[in-house]
Amino acid sequence: MFFLYNLFLTLLFLPLQIFSFFNSEFRIFMNYRREEKKQLSDFTINQKCIWLHAASVGELDQCKALAKIIKLHEKDIFILQTIFSNSVKENNYDSTNTNLYLHLPLDFYGNYDWIFKKFKPDSLVLMAWDTWPNLIFASKKFQCKLFLSSAVWDKDSKRNRYGFTKELFSKFDGISPVSNIMEVDFQKLTDGKVSIISCGDSRFDFIQEKILSTEPNADFNSKIKTLEYSKVLILASTYSNCEAIIFPVLKEILELGFHVWIFPHKISSVRITGIEEELKKNNLQFEKFSALKSGSKIILFDTLGILAYAYKYAKIAYVGGAIHNKIHNVLEPIYFKLGLISGKRIFNSFDATELSRLGNLLTIENSKEFLLAFRKLQDKSENNFDYFAKGIGNSEIFYKTFLSPRNSI
Repeated sequence: MFFLYNLFLTLLFLPLQIFSFFNSEFRIFMNYRREEKKQLSDFTINQKCIWLHAASVGELDQCKALAKIIKLHEKDIFILQTIFSNSVKENNYDSTNTNLYLHLPLDFYGNYDWIFKKFKPDSLVLMAWDTWPNLIFASKKFQCKLFLSSAVWDKDSKRNRYGFTKELFSKFDGISPVSNIMEVDFQKLTDGKVSIISCGDSRFDFIQEKILSTEPNADFNSKIKTLEYSKVLILASTYSNCEAIIFPVLKEILELGFHVWIFPHKISSVRITGIEEELKKNNLQFEKFSALKSGSKIILFDTLGILAYAYKYAKIAYVGGAIHNKIHNVLEPIYFKLGLISGKRIFNSFDATELSRLGNLLTIENSKEFLLAFRKLQDKSENNFDYFAKGIGNSEIFYKTFLSPRNSI
């Protein structure tokens, strides 16, 4: 199967080169990798290295929490961080605990050899379910220990149908599921050949650190003093299909004495204009945050970097994405003990699934259900922080279980 996978990639190579001439985003994607390899041609290190890899921003948050713990215990270690998605920007990096950032090469046979030869990593830690075949086989070729941290199991994934998936996962030295509930599934997947120990999700540590040690922009700090926020409903990471369900019943929410803060998934001018038109169509008075003057009961936030801090002032949060695709981050709002509402597509998030099972997240699919869920939560005293608190310290547990020189596998 590994041979067929690489044969397919070889056949794909030329079309990808041609595609890069016509697609500027993919050209940027490729140029990052070429330039970084060229710039590091003379780069050398003479210290122990641990390589962390993140597919995108969410996984990078997990890596940053882990990197902080590794540096706390081994201050002289070299931490190499690779990322894959172009969505990761420089302001997402943590230069305090990470020595070097690189874009992960495409998963062609031999593409990783120069990284293994140059940095000689002692261990490679992947996140969640991000398992590139040639990267996994290269780690074995160069005798680098391989771990999967904050691992998640999707029993309905098409990948589970293929024996190649079992072959890949059997190459790991250790796998740490986000919950011990998943340990049995990973044991079956690896036929008992791999050490499976649940250490939880390191994202809890990152979120707590972010909230406690950073501040929102100055504009939010000054404007929040002018806002009424005794009872606030936050609509977080919304899409147009979220708004189509919620906006028709917002007047009833306002009549219950709530203020509504809207944080769209994207804040492009086209997206913001679309939301404004929908609010007007439903005869709802509002103000944009960037032009806030009177403190309307409905505020449309058209500025980035605020949502995680705004939760502090709310009572209930609707978390978007789960009407049509997958739910967004539920950990930030439960840090602030908020009652949660979302669509029903929460299968991608173990935490959302658990919160739903515990009755702390209510799922809906139409306006009537949204209003019923809201009424159920408005007078309920939620304490979702209890769930959050259990996840604090997961990064330390993973380090001591799998990476520490004293206990490493």
